[in-house]
Amino acid sequence: MHGLTPEMVLGAGFLRSMAALFDMDKLYGGEGVRRDERGWIVRDAQGQKVYRPVARSLWVAEIRPAHMEPACLAVVTTQHWRMAGVVIETHPWVADYPPSLMPIIPPTLVQIGPLDLDADWDDPVATAIGRLEGWPRDQVWALDGRAYTLFAGTSGSRVALEFSNPVIPSLVRLEHGLLDVARLLVAQDATGRLGTYVDGWARYTQPEQ
Repeated sequence: MHGLTPEMVLGAGFLRSMAALFDMDKLYGGEGVRRDERGWIVRDAQGQKVYRPVARSLWVAEIRPAHMEPACLAVVTTQHWRMAGVVIETHPWVADYPPSLMPIIPPTLVQIGPLDLDADWDDPVATAIGRLEGWPRDQVWALDGRAYTLFAGTSGSRVALEFSNPVIPSLVRLEHGLLDVARLLVAQDATGRLGTYVDGWARYTQPEQ
């Protein structure tokens, strides 16, 4: 099956970092065999091919809360395991330069995980994707809030979705599912960075008083 791929809708840096986190050739698709830097197939001491995991199904989402660094969250299922992981994009601050004169410094991608999940774990994001319905009649414009881009794929279907500041119930459930998965990963982060990130992100989802 060819057509829609994560690379069409999500950042290349996030996808490479997430694939490396799960020790995969590519996050979706890619080769099942491991290759060396010359492109030759790697074999073990017995001459057998060394395999890498290939996703049977996955979802991966970019999360962009206003005034915060973007992040990427994913759950991947292969033949042998099911895992979750998150990558946060961080931009180093150089105190010696005012913002208008900041040198161009590439972002640092901080990987957290992977977290092993039970095969029978009830994935709240996959459930919400399967129950998407309805569409807002009017576009709600906002200069603040949060935005999401999501790709989900199985062996037989693929979907891409982009939305912001959800108000219809099915998208609100999807947003809450993303937060629930992120909270599972907080315990994997000894630095506390993810916990702080999730707290800041969650504040945007609270109803205005």
